[in-house]
Amino acid sequence: MKSVVVQSYYQLLHAIAWNLGAETRPLLFVSRSYIRFSDDIIERIKRTEVFSDVIVINEPGDLSPFSYRLYLTKFLPQKMIDKIGSSLFDTYLMPYYRAKFEPADKDDEIFIYNDYHWFFYYVSKTFSRITEFEDGYDSITQQLAHPDVQNLKIPGYNVRRRYVPKYYPAQVYRDESISRIVVNKYSDELPDFVKNKLEVADFRDVAARHGERFTEIVRSLFDVDFDTAENGARKTALIIGQAIAANRFASLRDDYLLHKKMIADSLKEADIVYVKPHPAETLDFRVFASERVRILPKEFPVELLNSMNFHVDTALTYSSTAAGTISCADSVETILPSRAMDYKSIKAHIAAYIEGVDFSVDKYAPDSDADYVIVCAGEPSARLTRVMTAAVSRHAPDMKALIFPGRSCRLYRREGLLCGNGNLCDAAALGEAARNAAGEKYHHLFGVTFRVKGGLFRKFLHVIKMLTTPPCDKISK
Repeated sequence: MKSVVVQSYYQLLHAIAWNLGAETRPLLFVSRSYIRFSDDIIERIKRTEVFSDVIVINEPGDLSPFSYRLYLTKFLPQKMIDKIGSSLFDTYLMPYYRAKFEPADKDDEIFIYNDYHWFFYYVSKTFSRITEFEDGYDSITQQLAHPDVQNLKIPGYNVRRRYVPKYYPAQVYRDESISRIVVNKYSDELPDFVKNKLEVADFRDVAARHGERFTEIVRSLFDVDFDTAENGARKTALIIGQAIAANRFASLRDDYLLHKKMIADSLKEADIVYVKPHPAETLDFRVFASERVRILPKEFPVELLNSMNFHVDTALTYSSTAAGTISCADSVETILPSRAMDYKSIKAHIAAYIEGVDFSVDKYAPDSDADYVIVCAGEPSARLTRVMTAAVSRHAPDMKALIFPGRSCRLYRREGLLCGNGNLCDAAALGEAARNAAGEKYHHLFGVTFRVKGGLFRKFLHVIKMLTTPPCDKISK
């Protein structure tokens, strides 16, 4: 019995297309380290009967002791790292994944979509045949161009540079344990170590072989349906979001500015702009919503729009690989000149693209009777926090929580408000805690960031005042 490991919606769609109708149904492992697949989605996957069973791995907190121990090595000289070697991986990763992968047949093939997540340490040492699929449509050149972006990183520490490949398997298709590499398109520019194991199989062709059956299965996993017929002759556009902050190409603030500019530019040509946030996006795109800007949920793969009565004149993305799988748009434009650009060049391109974009937030939730939560970046002083919470009490008495992601992670009450400190990775957890504290009246979690520098208080007051302002459409002007 074969095994499959997926970590994203695209990978799930590809795994379904690849294994649908197989003589022996494979065992599916779903990782929650990148996208938090809901329990409902897991149950729906099981009901498709494409896979023999579905096992969840990498639940939040599962590897916290390991991450903590590994992070401590950041402060050690390389001589000490050499003494530690692979012992941390053997001590923490091997037992955890041995238990998770216990039902898998190690002598049969396992399909994976990337090799830079922790499960690969166990897989590379245990499975006899490993097939690695291209993670995203026509994306392999991009992955090869900047392997350091997210590979084996934990917040504030690039593990890869100190452990790979001496104590941890080689990354980005390079490890000798990988027996086959499957990509969507062939390119002469691919390195020999890829070409020597290469197989070409276009995801679109693989899915098309199953006809409506594939579409029916995918549609059954997500309760979404959108119809653009109501727009009539009005020009429409689709923005395919890019999780540039989650993938460490930019800060959350620049993530906001980039998508704000994309929306504003699209509104110059289109009457209606649909925005599909990336499933891993940490920014709350509802901040952009207006009469002309319609925010779609992030909890479904954008490829699903192809199977709906959904059609737009143009689609715009910064560099999403979904540009190659979208058929519901007459034309698709990618802003990034080349996916083969290195990490520093992409960061510079983002900086140039958003230069001059106003940081102020133009649009907030229209329901002013609800309770709100706002997330800010940085850890302000106690005095500044008191000033801010006082401003909240005065300008937005309905707001329940004020969260400052900083270095520590804790929730506390101050001047009648639920406040919190925690790093950006904990913002979602803090927001969840704030929502629970606010009860049923909780309405909104803002993911816009503000730096603790000059002008912070002024910008913060702008946010508070905007919360109590009637719905506006400034972004469309």
